[in-house]
Amino acid sequence: MIKTRAWTLVVAISLVCSGVASAATLSGRIVAGEGVAAPEPLSVAVDAWECGEDGATPDPRLVIGPGGGLADVVVRLADAPADRAYPVSDEPVVIDQQGCVFVPHVSVVGPGQKILAKNSDGVLHNFRTVGKKNKTINKAQPKGVEVGLRLTEPETVGVECDVHYWMSASIVVAEHAWTTLTGADGSFRLEDVPDGEVELSLWHK
Repeated sequence: MIKTRAWTLVVAISLVCSGVASAATLSGRIVAGEGVAAPEPLSVAVDAWECGEDGATPDPRLVIGPGGGLADVVVRLADAPADRAYPVSDEPVVIDQQGCVFVPHVSVVGPGQKILAKNSDGVLHNFRTVGKKNKTINKAQPKGVEVGLRLTEPETVGVECDVHYWMSASIVVAEHAWTTLTGADGSFRLEDVPDGEVELSLWHK
């Protein structure tokens, strides 16, 4: 069971393991429970000329795809060995402000990964992080202004825009490599899972 601010979701997980003695591939799909539906569109009351008329912007906090697949669920091994860090790319992870929502809504990064916050809208935004272990960042972003940041401590960091009250996103700074995010159809895949019984941890916002 996954609890969010506004909904309780029951998820069904189908797992397939394949591999050899010491490691396996773990794949599956997370599906929203019966009767769970996408929420009402966002209530937009600021800069409607750019952000869309009230009721025209889908709520990114709960995205249900084909067959009830649940997007943006963070899937990770609980009690995973700490000897393999989440990979850090040379290319920055981009979080854009488009149509007065953060795109993507959830990002998974490794500690120290460069993150590039952008504003593609024609209105002023700000990019503010909310966390406990990482330094808070709060930067004004007129159109076209980019903000670079790095989060070094594993935790889930919230992102908000104070100009537009409905805007929110999450950055998950992963503790280990066995961390992933479900796609639009609710599917996920974890590679090189250690042999033996495993427990999955699920997080959704």
